Amino acid sequence: MLTVEEAFERIMAQVHVSPIERIPTERATGRILREPISTDRDLPPFDRSTMDGIAIAHAAFAAGCRTFNLVGTQAAGQPAATLAHPADSAIEIMTGAMRPIGTDTVIPYEQVEISDQQARISDGTVVERGQFLNAQGADRKAGDVLLPAGTLLRSPQIAIAISTGATHLAVAKPPSFAIVSVGDELIEPDRPVAQFQIRPSNAWGLRAALHGLGCPASELVTLPDNPAAIEETLSDLLARHDGLMLSGGVSRGKFDFIPAALEKLGVALDFHRVSQKPGKPMWFGISPRHTPVFALPGNPVSTMICFHRFVKPYIRRTLGATDVQPETIALQSAIEPNRSLTLFLPIRRTPAGSALQEYHGSGDYAALGESDGFLEIPPGVDIVPAGAAIRYHAWDV
Repeated sequence: MLTVEEAFERIMAQVHVSPIERIPTERATGRILREPISTDRDLPPFDRSTMDGIAIAHAAFAAGCRTFNLVGTQAAGQPAATLAHPADSAIEIMTGAMRPIGTDTVIPYEQVEISDQQARISDGTVVERGQFLNAQGADRKAGDVLLPAGTLLRSPQIAIAISTGATHLAVAKPPSFAIVSVGDELIEPDRPVAQFQIRPSNAWGLRAALHGLGCPASELVTLPDNPAAIEETLSDLLARHDGLMLSGGVSRGKFDFIPAALEKLGVALDFHRVSQKPGKPMWFGISPRHTPVFALPGNPVSTMICFHRFVKPYIRRTLGATDVQPETIALQSAIEPNRSLTLFLPIRRTPAGSALQEYHGSGDYAALGESDGFLEIPPGVDIVPAGAAIRYHAWDV
């Protein structure tokens, strides 16, 4: 039986990076950038005012001038005006406007009194040369990379891309996954449910997680505990999709038909069972088309934890995303974990700190809604003291 890290490395070794497609920038939110975006000019592209006020030559202030004749207005979106008489005149300037030629300092309106086209600087005002001006190129120089390849495109990144004139972006083409739930007890969510039946919540949760990773093309299938039906459907799905995720049917019970069906279809087993709790029966293999098959345990907590610990990093790397650095968190109270297995525990984060989320085993899916993520505690640990740093995985998709 593999350790969690061994299983993770075996999965990552099978990554094949997705091809690139170019799409309009307005449709790229949530996708992974595959080519860097560089600025096409200095940022800011000119000496830019950061305040509304007046623009003066600092030398005039240093020479004792405190009252300036207002000779024009410099608005944002206009070419730079010229201050012809810098010794005793000024130009009103708006936030975001170019620095007028002949000026080098901005004084905010709050520090001047304006009357009859004259601006008098308030007594006691300290004026530093160059104040309230953002110099050309102070933020970035032309050609600097603003968004490296591997960046997840959210609202700030979309705004940055548009600022460079990038109307189309090179992004990773998302893989198509089929998500299969197996079990006679499953009933579609729009149908009346009997006491002995359950709805396929795992599949819908997995599809939502895929959508959060920018992979909207997922097909949901529910199968009975019927070997022939399972084999026929899986054969069809493996031929049409870039990957397959299954929930249920992978343990050692009388009705766990998935491993045998996958073997008949030529899916090469990489591993079955991981030294972890929950999620020990997890199965992973590669199809004859070199596509991954993740067969996850059917209990909902196991399914979600296995997805976030193993499948999500695989998909992110497939998309060319930058690897996320492990996060750690500290609990308010000490815990005594299972020493023989890697232990995953749902937790919640509160203003007072982080605490274990009460839940009643891997079938308690309701507890997931009250948690923010889960801890990962390696085997061989007798006690985790309060305040110790523990590896943490957030439900971020």
